[in-house]
Amino acid sequence: MDALREFLGALESEGYSIRREALVRGASGLRHVFSAIVNRGGGRILVEYAGDERELLRALGKAVDVSGEKVLLLVDDRVYSVYGDNLGDSIKVVKIGDVERILSSIEKMLE
Repeated sequence: MDALREFLGALESEGYSIRREALVRGASGLRHVFSAIVNRGGGRILVEYAGDERELLRALGKAVDVSGEKVLLLVDDRVYSVYGDNLGDSIKVVKIGDVERILSSIEKMLE
């Protein structure tokens, strides 16, 4: 998706280290592919894009299985209007086109 590539490029220009299509092992033993892992200052956030409800449910399943990790779910306007922006302390949902809010969320999550 173009918006995801643009977002990850913006993060790289801000000094973040990005690993795309990253594998992470969950508590279940399954290996999950996330859109990216964002690193800076010793902290990391798993990033996943969900373009519709089905993808959001898959992403939430991954997020639950990698408990203890910080997860940023990027969604479109329609999905965001239904599900809101906060699903707990370690899972944050942000609209894909809102780059400033995404950067702000990442800064807060890495604190």
